[in-house]
Amino acid sequence: MAEYLVSKCGVTIGLVVESESMREIIESQLGDVVRRQETLSVETCLCVSSDSSGWILQDLKTSTTYRGALDGDLIYQLSDRLLYHLADRNKSAHCLHAAAVSKNGKAIVMPANSGEGKSSFTAWLVANGFEYLSDEVALINSASLVAGVPRPIQIKADGMNAIMSLVTQPSLLVKGKQTTSLRSDAITPQIECNDDRYLAAFVFPKFLKSQPFSWRKMSSGECGLKVMSNHINARNLVGFGFSEMANIIRKTPAYELNYGGFCTLPNDFASIIMAAIEDD
Repeated sequence: MAEYLVSKCGVTIGLVVESESMREIIESQLGDVVRRQETLSVETCLCVSSDSSGWILQDLKTSTTYRGALDGDLIYQLSDRLLYHLADRNKSAHCLHAAAVSKNGKAIVMPANSGEGKSSFTAWLVANGFEYLSDEVALINSASLVAGVPRPIQIKADGMNAIMSLVTQPSLLVKGKQTTSLRSDAITPQIECNDDRYLAAFVFPKFLKSQPFSWRKMSSGECGLKVMSNHINARNLVGFGFSEMANIIRKTPAYELNYGGFCTLPNDFASIIMAAIEDD
C-alpha cells in the first residue's frame, strides 16, 4: 500500500493506492501532482485498488465508486476527482475551469467549456515553447498569481488525430476509452511548472471544425461574463469573489480565439501570443 498527499493553495487531499500495479501508473502519470508519504497526516479522501476486472477508484467523501480496465481511464477519473476536491475546498484562490500555460514568468489562462478545444490548444502551445501548467483547473489569487495542477493533458478520442502531429514520444501516451493521457514531455522535453506565474492574459479558445481563424481583443465586460461562467468555487469566496475578480479582469488583457484546426492558425501565431502577453 502506498500513501500520497496532494496539496495546492492551502488544500490537502489524502490518497491511498492499494495495488502495486496501480501505484506504478499513478506515479508515472501524476508524479508532478502527488507526493509519496510514509504515513498520511490527513484523512484519506480517495482510494485506488484493483480486482480481476481492473481498477477501482473510491471517493470516500462522496461515497462514489468508479471502475474500469484501462490505465488511461484511471488517470482521467483520479485526476478529475483530485481537481474536484481541490476546487471544492479552496477558499483562498479563484478556481477556474481553464487550461493554463506560461512563458518568461507570465501565464495565459484559457477558460472554456468542455469540448471547446482548450486541451488540444494547450498541447499546441506546449509544442510551440510554452510551459505547461494545467489543462483543466487554473487557480488565481488576489495578487494575480496563477497556479496549475499539472496532470497529463486529457485528449478525447476525436482529438487524437490532430494531436499526434505534436507528439514526439508516443510511448508516453496512456490510452483509455474516454481520453488519452498526454504528458507534456511526450510533446517536448520539459519539467512541468509547479511555481506560481503572473497572470498576463486571458485567452478564450473555441474550436469548430472548418471554422476560419479569428483573433480579437475583448472588452473587460465580455471577459468578465466568460470568466465568471467558468468560476468553480465562487461560493467559497467573500462576496462570491466578484469584486476581487473584477479587479483582476480590469488589469488583464483578454482575447477571443476561434479556429478550425491547427492548420488554420497563422505560422507566426505563437509570436503573436507572446507579443500580447509581453505587452500587458
